[in-house]
Amino acid sequence: MLTIPSPGGKYDPSGQSQRDAIVALDLDLPHLDASSVRVLRTKGYTGTAGDRLLNLVGFTGFESTEEGEEKITLFAVNNRPPIDPRTGKPNISPGQVGANSTIEVFETGPGATSMKHIRTYANDAVATPNRVAALAKDLFYFTNDHGQDKVGIKHQLGFILKTGDVNVCTATGGCRKIADQLKFPNGLALGRDGLLYVPSVGTGGIHVYRILEDHSIKHVQEIKTGYSIDNLSVDQNGDIFVAAFPVAFDMVKAFDDPRNSFPAAAVLRVSKGENGYTVDKVLEDARGEVLPAATTALHDAKTGRLFLSSVISPFIAVCEPKQ
Repeated sequence: MLTIPSPGGKYDPSGQSQRDAIVALDLDLPHLDASSVRVLRTKGYTGTAGDRLLNLVGFTGFESTEEGEEKITLFAVNNRPPIDPRTGKPNISPGQVGANSTIEVFETGPGATSMKHIRTYANDAVATPNRVAALAKDLFYFTNDHGQDKVGIKHQLGFILKTGDVNVCTATGGCRKIADQLKFPNGLALGRDGLLYVPSVGTGGIHVYRILEDHSIKHVQEIKTGYSIDNLSVDQNGDIFVAAFPVAFDMVKAFDDPRNSFPAAAVLRVSKGENGYTVDKVLEDARGEVLPAATTALHDAKTGRLFLSSVISPFIAVCEPKQ
């Protein structure tokens, strides 16, 4: 099962999505078409002031087995609108105070058509969350791409000031910062080698961390990619697939005007061998003619397919391997 988050957007109350959802795509079916796609209905989720809406930035799944039953825990980064304390309604401009960000936890399973809301993580540490990397159903890491600054000049200059950070959350201990001074850390990922990988738009590198017994992390090295990069994903072989921006400035313009921008897109593969890491470019659309302005690339090692999605694109792309 592959899950794709609906695209988010900038702080525009008038343009708040009324239909953000988590969509499941069954990869085991012989052909990918409308019959292999289903929207997961939410159960027990009230949203913001009872609106039941999701405002998704991204999400991560964690598979586990309980009493012989396979379960999937979904950790969704949710940029809810802020609440007016006088009325209890979401009518304060997020452009003034920033998003009311939370990490929502849902539980679902293979073939399910719904997901049950389990809990909400919301505290000072969850400020500008980007994506989650789950170590267990009640233990996960996430990045704040702009650190604690939701709006204002420090938010705008976070890329330069290195305000980004990494946090860890547990079911009993809440969330705490464990690494900082990062240049716009994006969608981190947990490798099959047990290491934590954190991409940085500002450096074009991937920070590698060892996870310690107390759930803190120790920096091991940085993998240079030569590109401005976004989210990471890990396939069944342990290779890391990276959404990359061949022309970084074009991507900046695309975020300002996504409907009329067609930036170049690329996908990198980071492989780990006896002599260290190797970075290869596996796909590029230099003119932005076919692919979305990809911010996430997923590789299905079983079929060889690549799935590309973007937070500013209304569609995903599926690339079949060469025969």
